[in-house]
Amino acid sequence: VFDHKSILCRLSSLLQVSLVVWLGRWNIPMGWMPYKVPLLGVTGHVFCVPKLAKDQITDEVVQQVHADFCVALKQLFDTYKHVYVNEMGADESWLTKELKLETE
Repeated sequence: VFDHKSILCRLSSLLQVSLVVWLGRWNIPMGWMPYKVPLLGVTGHVFCVPKLAKDQITDEVVQQVHADFCVALKQLFDTYKHVYVNEMGADESWLTKELKLETE
């Protein structure tokens, strides 16, 4: 129904914006009352990116900052996955999960 040939996909491409259709509680399309789903939001330490002049920015610097960010993101995941299990009631298999990023 929502493949690359659908009306919604074509309209999204034409308008150059992602259009999303969702079902709310009681299966009301685009409903104002969402399903009750427990969410866990966490924040980590401030991730500092060095301020460099344009001529100092190289591919190596970008790759290093990206690698540092990925490490920080994985540490955040590992730090809080036990909270997801113990306080949110998630399955204990989450304790053995590892965050894998698309670039790996």
